Amino acid sequence: MKRLTRNFLNDVVSMTSSGPPQKAAPTRESIVARKERIESNMSSLAEKIKIQQGDLTEMDVDAIVNAANNDLVLGAGVAGAIRRKGGEEIQRECNEIGSIPVGYAAITSGGKLKARFVIHAASMQLGGKTDADSLRHSVAHSLRIANERGLKTIAFPAVGTGIAGFP
Repeated sequence: MKRLTRNFLNDVVSMTSSGPPQKAAPTRESIVARKERIESNMSSLAEKIKIQQGDLTEMDVDAIVNAANNDLVLGAGVAGAIRRKGGEEIQRECNEIGSIPVGYAAITSGGKLKARFVIHAASMQLGGKTDADSLRHSVAHSLRIANERGLKTIAFPAVGTGIAGFP
């Protein structure tokens, strides 16, 4: 599980925001400077990420992330555990939202969970498999939702590694 801070979200946005491609070939100095900036950012990120093993549904965080299907049906695996511990209220909220595109995410209350919210990262279709692009997009969208809501702590499971079959 990863517990992320709001500063981490801002770092991710700044690290992934790149300007227009350069037309001139990079100089050795610019390559060294870029490498140093990346190493500095990675060092900073390492201080903000906490990896721990445990029950996602017991995490006392602002939000937990559900490894979701795009129909937002809380069936088995992580989603089923969230439904069982968080209550049917979470599934009702998912039903109100309806289907979302693969690669997107949606947010509901945390129901009876310690977490205030559940962010549903839809990386696959119901009963389907996932791929790297779907995972990347759904996790990035989850982080954007968290950032927009001002959430400071987020617990992520190993999205896509269960029934979705990644890798």
